[in-house]
Amino acid sequence: MPGDNHLDNQILDRQNVASIGIGFQWRLFDSGQLAARTGALRSRAHAVALRLADLRSLVTLEVETAVYNRDEAAARIRVVAGSIDQAEENVRIAKELYKSGLGTNNQVLDAETLRVVALTNRDDATFDLLLAHYRLQRAVGEF
Repeated sequence: MPGDNHLDNQILDRQNVASIGIGFQWRLFDSGQLAARTGALRSRAHAVALRLADLRSLVTLEVETAVYNRDEAAARIRVVAGSIDQAEENVRIAKELYKSGLGTNNQVLDAETLRVVALTNRDDATFDLLLAHYRLQRAVGEF
């Protein structure tokens, strides 16, 4: 702590004296306060480390789930493509049978219903694939 002092003294040649001081504090006994604060900080650091590990595992789980959902939706699209072909062939056969008098209109309606279900499944799988792709981008931080 620098300072400038003025002394009214006849013995000294100069009345103004510059001074510098250093102060420090040394506790001989702090009644365990420092140990308690150290323990509390260590406990908080351990809790933060556990929370970080938990968050990392949550991110890993989110990424893996998004990858699995994407792969599952892509597989559903491949499977549904075959069922659409079968449903359209079923409609064609039902209409031919109805035209020739060997089938009923209920068979044609059932075949159309199955075709609509197959198309709806394809659309749902396509939507799920798109949604899974966006969720994967969000999970890895690209979106």
